Amino acid sequence: LIAAEILSTGRVGNAKIRQSSGYAILDQSALEAVKPWRFEPAKKSGKPFTFWVEVPIKFVLYNDKSSS
Repeated sequence: LIAAEILSTGRVGNAKIRQSSGYAILDQSALEAVKPWRFEPAKKSGKPFTFWVEVPIKFVLYNDKSSS
């Protein structure tokens, strides 16, 4: 679970791990995945503002045995 600061431009500002997967490499991958995303910024009275959201990231790991 990633906590992401969404800037008034819709870009991600800060991002941090809210709940770890238990694996540092997956946590880091989740952070890197979220940073380039673009969001619709929150608006109050028609004006965009910075806010925080929680973004769940789901990893699906599998073993592709067809290449063996």
